[in-house]
Amino acid sequence: FTMDDLKARPNDETTFVPQAPNSFHRGAAYVQNWLDDDQCAEFPTEPGRYHLFLNYGCGWCHQVLQVLELRKIDSNGVSKTHVGCYRGGARGTPEYQGWVIQASTEKSTGRSFGCIRDVYNAFDGTYGLEQLTIPVLYDKQTAKVVSNDPAQMLLMLDFHAARLSSNPEASQATPLLYPPKLREEIEAVNGIVFPGINNGVYCCWFGGQDASPAFQEGLDLVQLALQWLEDLLARNRDDNKPGPYLLGTEHPTLADVRAFPHLFRFDTIYAELMLRGHSKRIFQGNFPLLAGWIRDSMFGLPDIHRTCDLQVATRFYFSSLPVEESDAIYDREREASGGWLPTREQWASKRCDEGMILAQSHIPHPR
Repeated sequence: FTMDDLKARPNDETTFVPQAPNSFHRGAAYVQNWLDDDQCAEFPTEPGRYHLFLNYGCGWCHQVLQVLELRKIDSNGVSKTHVGCYRGGARGTPEYQGWVIQASTEKSTGRSFGCIRDVYNAFDGTYGLEQLTIPVLYDKQTAKVVSNDPAQMLLMLDFHAARLSSNPEASQATPLLYPPKLREEIEAVNGIVFPGINNGVYCCWFGGQDASPAFQEGLDLVQLALQWLEDLLARNRDDNKPGPYLLGTEHPTLADVRAFPHLFRFDTIYAELMLRGHSKRIFQGNFPLLAGWIRDSMFGLPDIHRTCDLQVATRFYFSSLPVEESDAIYDREREASGGWLPTREQWASKRCDEGMILAQSHIPHPR
């Protein structure tokens, strides 16, 4: 099992394409380079060389944060910056900046970037203003973006964990998230989760009116995926699988990593904002096994808990609202879900302990 096997994996964005007229097509990531164990390669694996730009809001960033924690890739191995929860400038104009960055928080690259546009254009200024997405894997030595493809980042970070961590023994002691013997099963779950959850909610969000074919296609995919996952967990229980995770394993795999961030956000954010109240919610008795997997198996795992901040995620998705209003949405949904989520004060304490400053989670209004 080699890196060439990982490179051969098809892009999810071009594999799972919605079919309805005027549906949302995500498209492939623009920057898809790979880290390599060959020290003569353009992007060789070495601790301390690479930096991630991400935040607690974005579900794709959350996937990457989980791999860092689960594979024990510390900040001395791969450093990271939490970008802001809002974009600067107007899309389609020369002033567009993409996600803002508080320069005072972005020290390890030595460049004090003020926005994600500057990260993409750091090498020679020719990247432009299209697809200024996060997460971003950045090479501090060459000032080049290695990748803005989250799926590839997961594979690279998992495969090269011991070579990227400043504590390789700690990484080697953790199980692979994409082991060869489970690869087919992981991809079978992804074949439901990516089109049905991760991308399906966006198909609804950008699918036009509620009665439009694009919205209905997305909604059907979402509902089928939720039930499929509930049934999967029921089969695992009935078959006495050894562990609580999606493949019945004792440790999370990439199947869990890909699914959790988006299901974690589902009731609080996606159900109203993207699905406009048309979907069943997870924590209202419709999917009890899936609710337990989110709450107990995943969020209850300290490594996963450290990667979460649903208050910031709510602000991120409801960035058009003052933070007082998005925080009120979080409080309401926290109560509706049974009160198992941390309070605002607990999230704020966690961010403080991590050294984050207020500007990294705040959204100014008006702007």
